[in-house]
Amino acid sequence: MGTATAAFSGTGGHASAARALRDSAVHEAVRWASLALARAGESEAAGSAGSLRGLRLNLGAVEGGLKANMIASAATVRFGVRPPPELPPAAALAELFALAPDPERVRFTPGFLAPPLPAGGPGRLADARAAAAALAERLGLPPGDPVDFWTEAALFSAAGCDVLVYGPGSIDQAHTAGEYVPLADLVEAANRYRAILS
Repeated sequence: MGTATAAFSGTGGHASAARALRDSAVHEAVRWASLALARAGESEAAGSAGSLRGLRLNLGAVEGGLKANMIASAATVRFGVRPPPELPPAAALAELFALAPDPERVRFTPGFLAPPLPAGGPGRLADARAAAAALAERLGLPPGDPVDFWTEAALFSAAGCDVLVYGPGSIDQAHTAGEYVPLADLVEAANRYRAILS
């Protein structure tokens, strides 16, 4: 996972000017965002099969301009990417940065760059997944699908440990209105943690 901020610049003025389409920072941000979203869509369509395919992009916040009749002199886009395990987050961000229609009008600032899980690149994926499945079986944990959110498990993987991600609830209910974890899931997880630690 990687996050970044794109700060676009423009030349302010009254929106009646013919140059509004060209000079608005908001318009420049939208032009870049359109290219970035198209790139993410192409990536997903061409990605390998499975739940972790393609380059998932989220435009988390878009801000800029003052009002409808003013050419925006500045605009900001905060975004995150979740690349497939074989693509390092910094490389995924670099691909998106390269899409800027006018590189002179934007400054990209990387934010959080999370190491991938598993660590080691594409050559390690199959071995790491096999090791995680063996670890889950040894611990009596049910197998699950790979996850597309970041956890500190990636740090342990980078340190050379075999890791898996296990916990109660479903990502489908996370970070949304009415977020919840069923009580039965909490009880089951607590019992499994107790068994593992004993």
